[in-house]
Amino acid sequence: MRSGPRGMLTARLLHTLAAGTPWVEPEVRGLRRLVGRGDTVIDVGAGLGVYTSVLSQLVGPAGVVLSVEPLPGYYARYDGWLRLRAGANVHRCAVAVADHAHTARVRVPLRRGRPVTGRSFVATGARGLGSNAEFAAHVEHEIPVSTLDDLAARARLGRVDFVKADVEGAELALARGAERIIRTFQPSVLLEVENRHAQRYGHCAKDVVGWFTERGYHVSAWSRGEWRRVSNVRDGCRNYLFQPHWQLPRSRC
Repeated sequence: MRSGPRGMLTARLLHTLAAGTPWVEPEVRGLRRLVGRGDTVIDVGAGLGVYTSVLSQLVGPAGVVLSVEPLPGYYARYDGWLRLRAGANVHRCAVAVADHAHTARVRVPLRRGRPVTGRSFVATGARGLGSNAEFAAHVEHEIPVSTLDDLAARARLGRVDFVKADVEGAELALARGAERIIRTFQPSVLLEVENRHAQRYGHCAKDVVGWFTERGYHVSAWSRGEWRRVSNVRDGCRNYLFQPHWQLPRSRC
């Protein structure tokens, strides 16, 4: 069971790596301020499963982690020994997420013939390669696309307390497909938001901030060991926390 000693050691290691290495995002250390025992959380663009693993530990046996990764085949060889998405409280989905259900093309860039999975993006509806023009080659896959609202309904989630998403510029589409979740549960939402990615879908990072602001959310960024309020996206920061105005991060050590 993932929530046992091995899972706890893995989560502690990931926290340590997040503190002083480029391999794990520093925002991982801020998750304990946002997520608690028994919570229901969604990790979109789970990749290898770093966030999924930490979230699995934080929510505990009574919690639920919906781990969404459209290209699980790229990470299959690591699953056997890292097991970052293998928790008893983890439910895996192999779909992309947008504002309506369909089948889409996903492009995976190649560097020296090797896939750069962290820069994969949904090409259907995009205006060319955008920020991925730096890569000389890509491979394509056809994958199913769902909305977060539909995923939550199919998984019979009675609540959603937190959403983390890394969708390489498709943040607005993800948000529009989660209107029911946002309206009903008002979860905290941690998004990677960068202009260079958003522009290939015809909008900018400021539009994402505006969408959440219109729905009563404020914006924070992880800085010097705290979630600190910001007015908009800024240079040198990729991940932003959107929270309802009434909600404050939990005080946790």
